Amino acid sequence: MPADTISYAAGGIFGLVAIIGICLNTTVLVAMYRGKLFSSKVGCRVRNTGNRLFISHTLSPLRPSSPVYILSAQTILVDTLLLTVHLGYQCPSVMLQSYLFPAHMVPTAMAVLNAIFILFVIVFFRSHVFTRKRTIILCVLQHLAALGFSITSQFLLPCCEFTFSWTVYSYTYITKPGLENYSNEFIDLPLNSASSVISMVSYAAIIATMYYSRLRTSSEVHRADAKRRKTEYRYAVQFATMATVYSLTWIFFRVFPAVIGNTEHLYIYGVVTIFAEMNMLTNSTVYLVNNAEIQKSIKSMVGWSVAHVHSNHDNSNSKV
Repeated sequence: MPADTISYAAGGIFGLVAIIGICLNTTVLVAMYRGKLFSSKVGCRVRNTGNRLFISHTLSPLRPSSPVYILSAQTILVDTLLLTVHLGYQCPSVMLQSYLFPAHMVPTAMAVLNAIFILFVIVFFRSHVFTRKRTIILCVLQHLAALGFSITSQFLLPCCEFTFSWTVYSYTYITKPGLENYSNEFIDLPLNSASSVISMVSYAAIIATMYYSRLRTSSEVHRADAKRRKTEYRYAVQFATMATVYSLTWIFFRVFPAVIGNTEHLYIYGVVTIFAEMNMLTNSTVYLVNNAEIQKSIKSMVGWSVAHVHSNHDNSNSKV
């Protein structure tokens, strides 16, 4: 299919979203580093005062740093790499309607670990389970597991490889006549489904916990801490939105062919690519909108605040 106005427009949109995502993700990663939010001198504890649920960060050298930044940073880093691949390969191949070179998508399961972490911290008050050392170990094991799934799905199973496709402006499996799609049936679909279910159940429990906590709080405290609880609730809703976007990405990928069928307007499948790219920038967006420490670090980088921003002081709190 020769390149035309639609292919150039679609590739341009994919590229624009990828560039925005790379800028947002890079900004948050640099802010975390410059704000010393990975430092072992930064502490994290969960407190429950008056049925208020929030995470408190301290500068105590006896406490490990908040694992949420380690979890989020490795997720955002992988998202940035995937957005770069989209920008460098998917966008031009869609524009030119031609394969530039073989490319493969590497599936990840980081949404599950992030959801479980926040569930333990807010619902079960078990922040000590995710110490800095354990979190780093879990992240390494997570990437090794993802690599194992990818190698098995892409190369070891008889069929079928998952790759970019300029013909459908999205992704596709390279099928083989007479063979079942083992990669999808035994790895991709179960992994996608489990990730969505675990994430949504975790965030539903988080939102419910915050909601009932707010109902149990006295009217005086409710008025005093209305802004704090509103921010906490907004965090949970936004993280749940991230899980929803992730779910919509793989659901649309599988549902569209059955719903649309053999349509001549293949660019419609580009919606899946948009969802995928949006999923890769939602994490950093939540941090930029809600996280005071990230905002302070960014201000310091542009000269609006002090030169170094630590993970809050003893008397300040950041919400998850």
